[in-house]
Amino acid sequence: MATTINSLPLMESAQSQKYLTFNSAISYLDALVNPTVFNRTTATPPASPTVGDRYIIGPAPTGAWTGLADKIAVYIGTNWVIFTPSEGWNVYDQGANEEITFTGSLWLTKVRGSNAVNGSSHIFFTTEELIILSGASTSSSFSFPNQCLIYGVSLRVITAITGASSFDCGDGSDVDRFGASLGITLGSENQGVIGPSGNYSSTNVVLTANASNFTGGSVRIAAHYSILSPPSS
Repeated sequence: MATTINSLPLMESAQSQKYLTFNSAISYLDALVNPTVFNRTTATPPASPTVGDRYIIGPAPTGAWTGLADKIAVYIGTNWVIFTPSEGWNVYDQGANEEITFTGSLWLTKVRGSNAVNGSSHIFFTTEELIILSGASTSSSFSFPNQCLIYGVSLRVITAITGASSFDCGDGSDVDRFGASLGITLGSENQGVIGPSGNYSSTNVVLTANASNFTGGSVRIAAHYSILSPPSS
């Protein structure tokens, strides 16, 4: 048996060696109370882990973590224990030095902003997405919302890009709004600062190949923007 929310093991009334179940439950609580992780980019289990090592499993995981992207892996005893986050979980990412929240489908940097006494606010957002490249151009599934202020789109090449000689980062109308002739090698990055710039329609990020179509590669984008909310009274 296990608890409903976090699947902590429960002792049976007549089981032997109850201390094993109790110790497992305490170890799981130790991992989940005020949780921190080393990073959320590691996608392959480290070869020589130490008890207490912990990660949010990165994109395209391999080995024993295959198919477990975005879950939390903690090395307890002699095994990796996998925890499935629920919507609203908050974790501190030591590698990025930031608090992150699970939305139910992805991890987002925790919102920071200001609020006034009559309900108005200025809230800042950073939304990340891993984009798998193919063809002449690839669009994000994320969209900047209508009536926001865009500060820019930063990015990093996660898997070396093939086919294209370079690429541009834009918004569908302005092909290189956030960066032109960007590098295709693993680890290439760009800050893409433009703003703040007013945005008045739902706007996707579009990565466009130069010289030839994309035949492979992936890029993680980070969209930086804020929303102004008027007073409620």
